[in-house]
Amino acid sequence: MAEVLRGLSAQIESMQKTIDSQHVTICQINRTSQGHLKEIRDLKRMLKKKDKENEELRKRLSKYEEPPKNSGNSSTPPSKEQMRDEIVRRTKSLRKPSGRKPGGQPGHDGSTLELNDSVDNTIDKKSDICDECGEPLAGCDTELDYITQIISLPELKPQVTEVRHYVTICRVCGKRVKSHFERRRSNAVVYDASVKGLVVYLSTVQFLPYNRIASFFKEVFGLEISQGSMVNWINEAKKAAAPAIEKIKEYIMQSSVVGFDESGCYCNKRLDWAWIAQT
Repeated sequence: MAEVLRGLSAQIESMQKTIDSQHVTICQINRTSQGHLKEIRDLKRMLKKKDKENEELRKRLSKYEEPPKNSGNSSTPPSKEQMRDEIVRRTKSLRKPSGRKPGGQPGHDGSTLELNDSVDNTIDKKSDICDECGEPLAGCDTELDYITQIISLPELKPQVTEVRHYVTICRVCGKRVKSHFERRRSNAVVYDASVKGLVVYLSTVQFLPYNRIASFFKEVFGLEISQGSMVNWINEAKKAAAPAIEKIKEYIMQSSVVGFDESGCYCNKRLDWAWIAQT
């Protein structure tokens, strides 16, 4: 029995040594594996960093290898461009010097203003004295030599019309009959449609700011118009044009083909955009 126990004890001791040796080996393998895993994680982080640096370098290099995309060489709309690039593109001329002198070129078909059939004033120019003998030419026969028409603007002077409203007293019943149904409650001096229409045209068609429109009327016509009045007139015109605008919208919506465009407008150092739909 003692012999058997000694043998079992020896076997157990041998197995314990084997287990200890295997445990040391496993710990070494684990440490080595953890080191490898750490190295793998470090390599992944380095690769990710290198990929990011590579992408940034590619973007920087593309600026020199390819022209920047804009509304002229891609489908990028102008509203997506930087204001600086958009300004350069609009102001930079694509024309190249031809080496020719300015003006009409040889063989070019010129255009001349034709005489107008409807004239407002006629001036007859005749000689009074004969440049050969010095005799007066009054009563002598004349014949037309040639015609020159001069086109000029009308006198830029506002026409002031004073409207006097009277009250007429009926001789039968004594009723005081006014010339108007309701008395005008605004200022005694008003502007008519010709002034308002020109303001609306200069603002909405020519895109002139209010201060320049006011300067134009003051310097050319001698009229001082407030910017508040201009805003009111433009709003009135917008309201009056609403039915026509709705009709245009209907035509566009019913059209089988519609063209779209956008137009930029600089205001207070900011680029605003108007989107246009048209048939």
